[in-house]
Amino acid sequence: MVNLQRASAGSGKTYALARAYIKMLISESDASGRCRLRPDGALPEAVRRILAITFTNKATAEMKSRIVTRLAELAGAGPRLERALSADRDKVIKSVTYLRELSDATGATPEEISHSCDKALRAVLDDYSGFQVSTIDSFFQTVLRTFAYEVDLNDSFELELDSAMLAKTGIDLTMESLSEGLADKSTEVWLRKLSTKAVDKGRRWNPAMPASGKDSIRAAIFQIVKQMQSEDFKRMRHSFDQWFARNPDYAAVVDKYRQECEKEAREALSEAKKYAAAARQAFADAGLSIDGNSAAYLAAHIRAVEASAEPLKFISNNYAGLRDKIAADPTKALSSKISSKAAYRGAATEIAAAVSGMYKALDNWNEALSSEKVHLWSIYEPTIGFPALMHNVRAKVQEFLNENNIVELSDTNTLLSRIIGDDDAPFIYERLGSRLEHFLIDEFQDTSAMQWDNLRPLVSESVAGGFDNLIIGDAKQSIYRFRNADPSLITTRVPAHFPGQCRQRGDARQDNSNHRSLERIVRFNNLFFARAATALDSVNACSGIDTEQNSLTRLYGNVVQYPARMTDGYAAGKGYVELNFTLRETPKGADTGNAAATEYSYIGPLIDSLLDRGYRQTDIGILVERNDQATAVIEHLLQYTRRAARPREISFVSDESLRLSLARSVRVIVSTLELMSSSAIKTDRYGKDHITGSAAYSTITRMAAVSQHLDFSEAYRQYMEGDEGQQSVAEVLGKMYSMTLPALVEVIVNQYVPEALQQSEAPFIAAFQDAVLDYCKVYPTDIASFLDWWRTKGSRLTLTTPRGTDAVNIMTIHKSKGLEFKCVILPQFSPALGKESPDNAYLWMEPALRIDGMPLPPMLPVKIDRRMAECAPARQAYLNYLYSDTMDRLNSVYVAFTRACDELYVYCPLSKTQFGIIEDIAGSQQDEDADECSAPEAEKKAEAKESAKESAKEKLCNNLRNTALLSLYLFLPECEAPEPVGAHRGAPFGEQRDWLAAESDICVSDITDGHLRITYGLPVDNPAMLRLHESSPSADTPQLRKVDSYSPGQLSDILRFKRAPVAFDESDLIDEEVTNPRRRGNVLHAILADVKNAADLDKAVRQHVISGELTPVGGAQARRQLSEALSRPEIKPWFDGSMRVLNERHLLWRGSETRPDRVLVSHDGSRAIVIDYKFGSLTQSNYDKKKKEYADQVRGYMRRIGHALHIRDVEGWLWYVARDETVRVE
Repeated sequence: MVNLQRASAGSGKTYALARAYIKMLISESDASGRCRLRPDGALPEAVRRILAITFTNKATAEMKSRIVTRLAELAGAGPRLERALSADRDKVIKSVTYLRELSDATGATPEEISHSCDKALRAVLDDYSGFQVSTIDSFFQTVLRTFAYEVDLNDSFELELDSAMLAKTGIDLTMESLSEGLADKSTEVWLRKLSTKAVDKGRRWNPAMPASGKDSIRAAIFQIVKQMQSEDFKRMRHSFDQWFARNPDYAAVVDKYRQECEKEAREALSEAKKYAAAARQAFADAGLSIDGNSAAYLAAHIRAVEASAEPLKFISNNYAGLRDKIAADPTKALSSKISSKAAYRGAATEIAAAVSGMYKALDNWNEALSSEKVHLWSIYEPTIGFPALMHNVRAKVQEFLNENNIVELSDTNTLLSRIIGDDDAPFIYERLGSRLEHFLIDEFQDTSAMQWDNLRPLVSESVAGGFDNLIIGDAKQSIYRFRNADPSLITTRVPAHFPGQCRQRGDARQDNSNHRSLERIVRFNNLFFARAATALDSVNACSGIDTEQNSLTRLYGNVVQYPARMTDGYAAGKGYVELNFTLRETPKGADTGNAAATEYSYIGPLIDSLLDRGYRQTDIGILVERNDQATAVIEHLLQYTRRAARPREISFVSDESLRLSLARSVRVIVSTLELMSSSAIKTDRYGKDHITGSAAYSTITRMAAVSQHLDFSEAYRQYMEGDEGQQSVAEVLGKMYSMTLPALVEVIVNQYVPEALQQSEAPFIAAFQDAVLDYCKVYPTDIASFLDWWRTKGSRLTLTTPRGTDAVNIMTIHKSKGLEFKCVILPQFSPALGKESPDNAYLWMEPALRIDGMPLPPMLPVKIDRRMAECAPARQAYLNYLYSDTMDRLNSVYVAFTRACDELYVYCPLSKTQFGIIEDIAGSQQDEDADECSAPEAEKKAEAKESAKESAKEKLCNNLRNTALLSLYLFLPECEAPEPVGAHRGAPFGEQRDWLAAESDICVSDITDGHLRITYGLPVDNPAMLRLHESSPSADTPQLRKVDSYSPGQLSDILRFKRAPVAFDESDLIDEEVTNPRRRGNVLHAILADVKNAADLDKAVRQHVISGELTPVGGAQARRQLSEALSRPEIKPWFDGSMRVLNERHLLWRGSETRPDRVLVSHDGSRAIVIDYKFGSLTQSNYDKKKKEYADQVRGYMRRIGHALHIRDVEGWLWYVARDETVRVE
């Protein structure tokens, strides 16, 4: 059975998930379907048979912690019950979370539940690695690594989460191939077209220049390439690649389509030009000029036709009147327009014929442009070049991924879809080594269609086995559609997938009670969103959307919640909502930094008033739509807190304030690395690469300021220009023989970051060093490569906000999802509820145009434009987008409003026109203060005012896609907003109507000084009393310890400076560390892990030299040693490329994992060779001792390979490299 629970905000889904997990863990169904407790001995295996899926690592940790905590509480209930008096028994049972519910569900006594939970807790802790609570991506990665062979991957692959960074890498590599003359023709053609368009629009046109602003061509290319992240593209990219393989000259295909679509229009334009020339000539022959004052309209039409060069761009339709007059009586129509009547009469016939022919050709031109073919082409043409650029950039990205053994996270679903079929669950479990019986999926509204397609066979297997599963989510909180989230999964598709086996919940009072927010917050949101969904359905219907199929009313059918906190005597009736509508003081689009002082001036005083009433700073959340708004809020708070004589300091945390790239210390490190990277490199005869001190000094003396503060920048510059700075740089860089990037960063911190800055910015420095270490695990570790990564990706890294920080939280609405704050402030809040022509929004559409023998690619990216609604083949796709965009944006408002527990403050800016509409509807204070006038004048004014009000209402109803205007429409008494309906159109709410805010309690202020306020409830007078009901942190909660200082190691501890040797023997060829036999064996082992064929050896050694594991000289020695080993006759066939190579592949077998060094598989899959390397220099006695152990190890590998790959002919070999010996394992 699939239990599908639609959990509205604050309804306790985490509570429900943990309860369901514990119930599945300790109970099972008997043959009759009755629930009973599991035997104690079955609990350890039950732990491994439940998978709980969350969508963030943070949610995973919280879920595990909650389950373990609740199990511990339940396990401790038994002793408490034994000690309790009979009169106190019910009190104990009630105080332990889940105890009563689990007892009722299983029919067991509370003591039996406690005993079972005690055993279950021990089973979880004894096998914590088998305690499967993970993100969906983590689970899919486990499956993918298990099936790496089937999808031709090395299971030691690294995962790359940042698709934007990979897209920029692909663009960089494409530009590099272009500059080197290696790019294919289609890439050059389309980049040239993009550049031409950029020039026409006055934008930056050079694609080789780095992206600097949204108007640069690099930024435009990035927006193009981003469209490949759509699942619509991922599903068809194989056929997409095949199409380009068959049609390499895409530009020729597009030109043919352009000519075909423009053909009729071009012919009509050519005909119009011919007649326009004839008309001009006829006028000239009669001695008349059309460029003078005579026949001004006719002259304008002739000139417009003569100037027209684009067949798909019509001149205008204002010629119709003159055309009709000429058709009725050409002589009279033209003679009235020409001042010299006598001259005209002599050429009237010729002139009339030419002009009539021109107008007829214009009619034909206009008709050609009205055809469906031209409409489609006008939709496709702006983005018709995208597929060629995408194809070439994707090829570069794939090449980069293959070379670096990386898999893009977003590709995991695509790869798994090649493995998992509708009937493959038993095979998957066989390979995983364990079987899953129960699935719990959290935040299901954020699941993509491809993710569900990969999960569905496993869930179906569970349902077929009679096991329970829980899927929980809320389509109203689906705000990640840009990441391929598909809310239709929870609303329609899952019930359709499991007919008769899907139990749906979420509408009943016990399932839809809000435990988060105070009563007034809940009631207000109930009324707001119930009305908003009804109103927006009406707007969508007017736009042509089928609101029976795409209904916001149905989506928000369970939006009305029961306010659970109203049962608390102190909290009952409390909560406060305030909507503020203000005239926008700063023009839309103005610089946010300059606007901070005015547009956000209300935030500082509001925070102070909340703190004065007893709220803590951490109770306050400021939620914004965009990151630039967060920056503006921060700027305002910085200005506000700098004022003199302030009673307190307002602290705040946000991603912007915690970004590593903004820390002065990090700027010093990065700037110094940039200087070193740009310095001269000198290579001596020993192969050592080092930066000369003089070159470094000459660059450092020209270093730019690295800080926002002039005094710090000036001090740093002067230090570098002084003798001490010169000497330190020369000493450090001149002595450098071999240094890894992390060690170099330590040196820079030690030498160039002032001690005071090391102390004040210790967390930023430590986080930067962590980022360097993480980078070095995956990417080339030279300075230039790191700096390129830093610019494209690393500079966006932020510090993690520590728990317990008493500071105001500033974040985007998307990042606030899953969080709650006592007080929520939404500044400058006015998102459009469905954009008809948005920027940078695209759809993948199957092309409806087709020329025989030359089809377009299987799918085309199309920029969203309202013109699509006028074209039948594109209309439905456009309307579907418009509905989805409206849903996304209303959901974003829902998420923002439901983060508030106690108080909600919304500030909506209105333009002068919008505010004028509201003044006409609601009136203003000035109207009431007007001087008295006579009765007739007063009546006349009243009529005019009523007429203006009705006109303003109509304008308001036509602009309900604006959140501010929608809010006013819902609550202004004059607007008479429609009554909300239930989940099904027209259905009453029933008892839920009692949970809506009463309109009589909603207060609308007068309009004064460009400000209107709507309030509901009263501000909480004593927040501290509410906090008494919250649980305090336990004594064993880990406490944060402040990092007082970042302490870089001393140079002698980090580096081994080594003078270039005048003479050396064999022992000098490898570093001191690598002279250690075990260390040397590990390095050589790691090199061979990167070698598939003998030709890969040089590249593998070079990578280990770049990473700092080997010096250049040590690399030369390793290369020579391994090259000699690979050339031996018995070894050579293992590295000649004749068989498929699997290096360091993980083998999962019955819950345990092994990893043979090298496996070779014949291309027909009938034969395999397993090779295990031994690099140690074993004495004969050790060799004799170990050979049986080693042989048994290889035999285990052989059995696993045979089973996993279904191969009977498996050979096993031990290769003792140092002994120059191979041993066959039978």
